[in-house]
Amino acid sequence: MNIRRIILSLSLGTTLALTGAIASAQTISDAGPVAQPSAQSVQRMPVTFSPTSLQGAISRFVLGPMGRVHAVVLDSGKVVMLGRRSDRAAQSLGVGARIQVSGYASAQAPNTILGATIRDASGNVLAQPNPRMIQRMTQPGGMQAGRHHGGGMRRGHGRHAEAQGAQGHGRRAAMQQRLAQLPQRNASGTVSTVIVGPRGHIRGAVLQDGTSVMFNRQLAQAATQQQLAAGQRLSIQGRGDQYAQGVALVAERVTFANGTTVAAQ
Repeated sequence: MNIRRIILSLSLGTTLALTGAIASAQTISDAGPVAQPSAQSVQRMPVTFSPTSLQGAISRFVLGPMGRVHAVVLDSGKVVMLGRRSDRAAQSLGVGARIQVSGYASAQAPNTILGATIRDASGNVLAQPNPRMIQRMTQPGGMQAGRHHGGGMRRGHGRHAEAQGAQGHGRRAAMQQRLAQLPQRNASGTVSTVIVGPRGHIRGAVLQDGTSVMFNRQLAQAATQQQLAAGQRLSIQGRGDQYAQGVALVAERVTFANGTTVAAQ
């Protein structure tokens, strides 16, 4: 299973997976020493999830570059990842709204809640996760590692696997085209929240002004190498737009706090 399927199935949205196939046009002038991140795959161990429940007020929205709500950040700092079913519920919520969350977290990412059932302050269910992915997350041995960046299970064998692969390639190509049509947009500021996946790998960040920044695989690896953390400054050049819940962009070039600039491949 590739990153996109994991994010969709785990109610991550991905956004984050949407950015995994982006190729950056190298037309932006240098802002410092440019590093080329390694795209080498890393062997991953299975991930085991534990049930967790919490409540709190929404402090920020995490948006994908196309404007879809992928997660909410609570006042406790916990990040509740949403899927296509639950992001519609988030559209009706505002900053300051209190919610109750029942979901799952991994030891590698204890502050990231996946597979969330979301209720309002009165206990009314606003959104529920995909039952099939809950079953996969809670299976004995945890979610298995895969060959792709986000890990995951094998897709299948023979013609069925080939058909799935072709379908996935077509979706990625269509998303590439849509992202390429977004306007160029820059952002800079201090990191408020680092967005991580279930294995603890960085996927993006939210700046203090509420701007959501998504990384592709190479930039995510670079952010991990740079030990990106809340309180650090970032300068980003990429593509995105202003939406009802805030500004969101996918990074094509990032300058970290130490002056190192990394360009997406």
